[in-house]
Amino acid sequence: MHRLFLLLAMAATLAAHEYWIDASGELQRGHLGAAASEHMHKDEAVKQYPSERYCRQSGGVDEVKGAFGVSERVGAACDTMMVILHLGDYAKTPYGIVAASEANPAMVIGSWESIESVKRLNRLSDFAPLGKGFELSFSRDPSGLEAGDKMRVLATYDGAPKAGAVVAYEGRVVGTTDEAGRINVRIRHAGLQQIRATLRQPLTNAPVAERLYNATLNLEVK
Repeated sequence: MHRLFLLLAMAATLAAHEYWIDASGELQRGHLGAAASEHMHKDEAVKQYPSERYCRQSGGVDEVKGAFGVSERVGAACDTMMVILHLGDYAKTPYGIVAASEANPAMVIGSWESIESVKRLNRLSDFAPLGKGFELSFSRDPSGLEAGDKMRVLATYDGAPKAGAVVAYEGRVVGTTDEAGRINVRIRHAGLQQIRATLRQPLTNAPVAERLYNATLNLEVK
């Protein structure tokens, strides 16, 4: 049942907007299409959410200060950059997904808090987790990977491996992470890679039933 819910949750999130960080360090939202290297477009709505932004350079992790309304850039000079967006509370009803505050309690099928993290590796040898919430990384150095190779993806929460996360590559579910938080994903093309995972955390004594994490990992493959 747990895996079924995650698969349904992943299917729902794949049908929604995607997030990614482009080569200039700018956070984007939209639909990448069949191939991640296709055109991207910016959505101004990204600015409306509370966020945390992190930059790792030379092994040190710094939080990037400043509101999104001032700058959407995370920092193209970072070895690794990451944005965490707090998207708010939502409810599923027979008529669709709405903000939890707008839902009729009698019609609610499920409810959750949505948190989205987006990370980009500018230097592939800087592949270890940042240790900030739910994120995707690598369990071994991905430098030198080419189209057709398999990459060993690692799902973690605050740096600890997470089993059972549902992972998708370029919009298609490829499986769930093992007990060590790992999964192999085959690279289908050169250019920007879009890897995404979903993790669910049940809540108690909270306005919503659970917390739903989505994590995206971007990197460029030659």
